[in-house]
Amino acid sequence: MKTKRMFFAGVAMLACSAMMAQSRLYPQLFDLTDVELTDGTFKTAMMLNDSVLLEYDAGRLMQPFEHQAGVKESGAAFRNWTGLDGHVGGHYITALAVSYASCRDEAMKQRLGERLDWCLGRLKAVQDKWNADADSRMHGYIGGVPGSREFFTRYASGEVDVVWKWWVPFYNIHKIYAGLRDAWLYAGREDARTMFIGLCDWGVNLIGGLTDGQIESSLNQEYGGMNEVFADAYQMTGDAKYLDAARKFSHKWLLNGMAARKASTIDNKHANTQVPKVVGFERVYQLDHSAEYGEAARFFWSDVAGERTIAVGGNSINEWFPTAKKYANFITSVEGVESCNSYNMLKLSEDIFLSDHDSRYADFYEGTLFNHILSTQHPRTGGYVYFTPARPQHYRVYSRVNEAMWCCVGSGMENHGKYGEFIYSHSAANDSLWVNLFIASRLDWKARKTVIEQATAFPYTPSTELTVKGKGKFTLLVRIPKWTDGRFAMTVNGEKAVYEVCKGYAAITRKWKRGDMVKVDLPMSVRIEPLNNYTDYVAFKYGPILLGAKTGQDNLRGLYADDSRMGHIAAGERKNIYTAPMLIGERDRLAAAVRPLDKTRLTFTIEGYDIENRGAEPLVLQPFSTIHDSRYMMYWLNVDHKKWHRMQAESKAREDSIQALEARTVDYIITGTQQSEADHFMKQENTRHGSFNDEYYRRAEDGFFVYSMNPGAENDDTPKALMLRYWGGDRGTVTVDIDGQTVCTLDAKGGKEGFVNVEYPIDGALLKGKKRVDVRLSSDGKGLSVYYVRITKK
Repeated sequence: MKTKRMFFAGVAMLACSAMMAQSRLYPQLFDLTDVELTDGTFKTAMMLNDSVLLEYDAGRLMQPFEHQAGVKESGAAFRNWTGLDGHVGGHYITALAVSYASCRDEAMKQRLGERLDWCLGRLKAVQDKWNADADSRMHGYIGGVPGSREFFTRYASGEVDVVWKWWVPFYNIHKIYAGLRDAWLYAGREDARTMFIGLCDWGVNLIGGLTDGQIESSLNQEYGGMNEVFADAYQMTGDAKYLDAARKFSHKWLLNGMAARKASTIDNKHANTQVPKVVGFERVYQLDHSAEYGEAARFFWSDVAGERTIAVGGNSINEWFPTAKKYANFITSVEGVESCNSYNMLKLSEDIFLSDHDSRYADFYEGTLFNHILSTQHPRTGGYVYFTPARPQHYRVYSRVNEAMWCCVGSGMENHGKYGEFIYSHSAANDSLWVNLFIASRLDWKARKTVIEQATAFPYTPSTELTVKGKGKFTLLVRIPKWTDGRFAMTVNGEKAVYEVCKGYAAITRKWKRGDMVKVDLPMSVRIEPLNNYTDYVAFKYGPILLGAKTGQDNLRGLYADDSRMGHIAAGERKNIYTAPMLIGERDRLAAAVRPLDKTRLTFTIEGYDIENRGAEPLVLQPFSTIHDSRYMMYWLNVDHKKWHRMQAESKAREDSIQALEARTVDYIITGTQQSEADHFMKQENTRHGSFNDEYYRRAEDGFFVYSMNPGAENDDTPKALMLRYWGGDRGTVTVDIDGQTVCTLDAKGGKEGFVNVEYPIDGALLKGKKRVDVRLSSDGKGLSVYYVRITKK
């Protein structure tokens, strides 16, 4: 049984291989065409997603690419997230290809294929137009990056700092790279392969005149998985220039930090900027076995999956990796774990598993898939979720077709078509079969002329049955989930199975015959999972399943998002966290207090335990993925009575103060953070940003930064003020103008250390009747680090 993936031998002939779909790049995976989902939650979600994809206006999704090339435009531009035009279009190509490969409804499959072919035809026209351009540097290009010609011409000429004047252009273009690759990989479209390689050649030429140092200096900005797609191009063609490009696009700051096992490297860093880089590290490692790339990928995975992931399977706050002492922010923030992060962590987990075959990668995959990914699809509308807050009694927002066009809409389009991708995997020699996930499905193992049928209602039943329809000798490896706590059991044809444990899998090698049945018992029980680094809060797990509770449907403002820039954030009332249900008592009694109501639906109640703020309605625990259109509990305060009495005065007073400030806040920016600043259309010259004492800042040094902010004044004459936050020990000056009029000058002279909030009144005439105002912070000297900017009601 081989545990290493053998890629290099014969790589050059892979381009003309007759193999279909993702096995062409991932030869240990089965093609989606070979894995059919049978009745169950995942099949339902996949079929809904297929229908939703066809509701999108493909012409509008192709418009950014057409507009940049100057060809006839097929639709109007989307207003939502202007400046990142094209990123969802790339995801859409991947989603169509994935859903086409997965679909078993022939009429639907035909429609998906026709839509995919139409989009590829438009992209072909775009690339043809660029190929005819007088500037040969643009030959091969396909992209929706606004001002594509100016940006890439300046970048290629050595002006690499221009990346900071655009909104993540390489992240944007990575999506169309991935879309073209996937149209070939999953749907077998050879025209997409041709366009992909042409775009790769353009990318190689783009960086051809740059030094490694110049490229490295631009990689602090989010660039998606550029290293991954160039590694793929190398595997597809055998041309070493693409592997060289993959290495050049591998951020050495992160590579070296992770290879050296320095977890602090990614503290206070934008999470989904880093995860795709590491997917690329693993792809490079798979192709040339560079030790530092493999070590970096594995340490990063272990740190994020083991230390930074919360019960739902996600890992960020406001899109950033917090330090350990800031994990309380998971409880207070409404910008919880981001779906794109989990989408990319699943890719990384799958990739490393195919090299190492260790069950811990599949355990993580299962928990994130069943809890986070499944929960991000609305079961009726098919809308996608961006942030999933862990804040007690808050809620999620769902996208609407052709309105909200977030990054997590793009990755969401892909998620629900790929459920069959990692249920099974096989060895390079096709002599071993791994069963990684317990999902009702039918596998056509063509290489062995064998069908495996998996019949299960897991997790609603704690078991699965595998029926072999074929014959021959091979090793069957069934994952032994960590959450079974040693109670895992397996029979073959009704007799207790004898198996070897291999990296967390139960391995049986035998001559199989038609009709052999393997029954797997997967005992589940309730366990308490404390929040990492802030253990006063706990979540409930039943086996791998996160249990939550609904807490009301009041004031779900923006539940179904419009096309506004901030529509992805659940902006309704933030309820005081001390009005949430709280579990007061000894923790070692808590799991036993959870009693089943209906195990066939996985519903539970809590009995015989002191619950503060229980409410009039009974608290019912249920799978978190089934909670929609409601406020909810994911994490619960759980302390003993003695600690609760100590907390009541101090902690509740602090929360009351925070709530009072939030109630007065009209708009605010977490300065120095990518999404908050992008959502407010930041412009800047001569500034720097970073973190200090676990808070983020931006600092103008003989320069300025400008935000477009909502003054809340269009229909509200309430007096307003401007609030700035700075570090008391800092020195420097910043002047603030609103629409060209000076509001204040803050001169910090270095005083008592600690964060300081200062508030300045704003002349009502300056705001009256306005929907947006430009808030400009400038300095003609040393400057001052500003940690947030708020417009408040006085």
